[in-house]
Amino acid sequence: MTNMFTKTAVAALLAGSLGTAAAAGSLGADASADVEAGVSGAVETAQGTADQVNDAVNSTAKAVQDGASDLADATEGGASADASVNYGTVISGLNNGSTAGAAAEIEALDAEITVDTVLLSEVEGAEQAEALDNALNTQADAMAGFHDAIEANTSLTAALDAEGFTADDVVGFESEGEGNVTLVIDDRA
Repeated sequence: MTNMFTKTAVAALLAGSLGTAAAAGSLGADASADVEAGVSGAVETAQGTADQVNDAVNSTAKAVQDGASDLADATEGGASADASVNYGTVISGLNNGSTAGAAAEIEALDAEITVDTVLLSEVEGAEQAEALDNALNTQADAMAGFHDAIEANTSLTAALDAEGFTADDVVGFESEGEGNVTLVIDDRA
């Protein structure tokens, strides 16, 4: 009898195991379908997001291009050099040594250069006059070489002479490449 009971118990256990395996297989198939649907949806969402980002980038690039074109149209015939020069840029150039350090750049200029001048009285930031004076006093020794380099360049001295100024009146220098330079003149006297 024990043998019969054991066979019956083993048969019941096997039947239960097979039923569980069949159920698991069915669940696995359902889970696989759910995973495939989820991955497909995620791919579609990612593609939609990528398309939106691409559209935003293209739109921004177009706006920048249009703005640059408008700026070029507005400044046709020559942009005003004083648009980028103000007391802050002059003070910064003095404090970080780039103005005094421009002596080597001035010495390397070709004879064929275009010289623009900007008067401090024409730029923004006059309320920073005291800070400018402090920077000039601090950099006085370093500026001596800068002024000597200007005096040695005939194109620069001719431009200054034409406006009634000397190298010592120059407090800023910008090289715009291709032989274009801007001298910032302190006309606050």
